[in-house]
Amino acid sequence: MITGALLINKEKGRTSRQEVNTVSKLLHEKKMGHIGTLDPFAEGLLIVLAGRATKIAPFIEQLDKTYLARLKLGQKTDTGDKDGAVIEEAKVPALDINKINEILQQFLGKSLQTPPKYSALKVNGERAYALARKNVDFELKQREIEVFEIGLVNFNGSDEITFICRVSKGTYVRTLAEDIAAKLGCVGHLVELTRVKIGKYSLENSVKANDTKVEDLISVDEMLKDFPTEFVSGEDAKKAKNGVSLCLIKQKDKLVVVKDEEGPIAMYELQSGKVYHCLRGLR
Repeated sequence: MITGALLINKEKGRTSRQEVNTVSKLLHEKKMGHIGTLDPFAEGLLIVLAGRATKIAPFIEQLDKTYLARLKLGQKTDTGDKDGAVIEEAKVPALDINKINEILQQFLGKSLQTPPKYSALKVNGERAYALARKNVDFELKQREIEVFEIGLVNFNGSDEITFICRVSKGTYVRTLAEDIAAKLGCVGHLVELTRVKIGKYSLENSVKANDTKVEDLISVDEMLKDFPTEFVSGEDAKKAKNGVSLCLIKQKDKLVVVKDEEGPIAMYELQSGKVYHCLRGLR
């Protein structure tokens, strides 16, 4: 079994699943998944996990993500991007760089965001986008998101704004763009979206799905390198391999990678006091 992570440069016009399938065929590995779905119109960094590395997906998903987005003002679409149908139009107000920068800074920090109906979230077991296409009426719950950084990259002087943002897991940049347009006194939709980073991993170090090689794999150990780590041996190592709770006296972090000389054994989470509960075995 091939195990590890791959940094893939997803192409426009392809689904994230199509990119994963391409890699799967090339490397002859059936067990594969990915972190953070990118819409077909979007491009950029997609982390693909192979073999036993799929077990670390819930933890890598927590990493913040950085996007470069181009927002076109004056038209709102049902999907929030260029692939949707125009459902509203508005005159674009006179704008300047200072005004745009001022509005963008208002989005820094935590806030509540309602996910778009054209999303992969499930509603009663069915994908939201499938229900939206059938014109089924439904509501999605608001979720807390956080914008860590946001800034203007370019303004064409009339109706297009390019901005960069670093956001928390679960943030929909399509919705963020619509909210920015509303604050500017208009409506808008995304015409371009590129994910340039996931945590410390950069698009610059990615490869096209069709060019993927086994040598491109990043080990599970390396992927978890920035997480707090507890090295164990002897009886504690045996317990970790069997998913038994551990008392980690020196630890203060909520989430910890427990390792022995052979590498990561499991992910542990603080339960109470100094007792850590096994969340996921990694072998």
